[in-house]
Amino acid sequence: MSEYKSLRVAYGNSDPDDIDDGVIAIPAAVDRQYNVVDVWMRATGSMDTATSVDVTDGTTIFASFTDTALTNAAVVRIGASNTTATNLGTEAATNTAITVGTVGSDIGTTTALEWCIFYTITSVAG
Repeated sequence: MSEYKSLRVAYGNSDPDDIDDGVIAIPAAVDRQYNVVDVWMRATGSMDTATSVDVTDGTTIFASFTDTALTNAAVVRIGASNTTATNLGTEAATNTAITVGTVGSDIGTTTALEWCIFYTITSVAG
């Protein structure tokens, strides 16, 4: 019988400097793996300089939103135009945090970035 996994949510409204540095959205937990299953984001202002904002564990990119996807006040779900979700449903590395951060240049004139990550947790303890 398979283990029942509850859907969990991580939410934040981060300023651009924090996103540029990489916000820890889901902290690492001992003997746990995360599985990102859905993501949405909303920018306040324009994402005029960053190449993209990614949700990653440092090795695997689960979701990527290009600067053209994140327009002022638009809620953008993964799977919309200018987003990539090739690794949704992939287990993250054990004991690894999930972060939200920029790729390429800093964000630019955005005032804030709201993000929401839906995920499950798997225990890998023996």
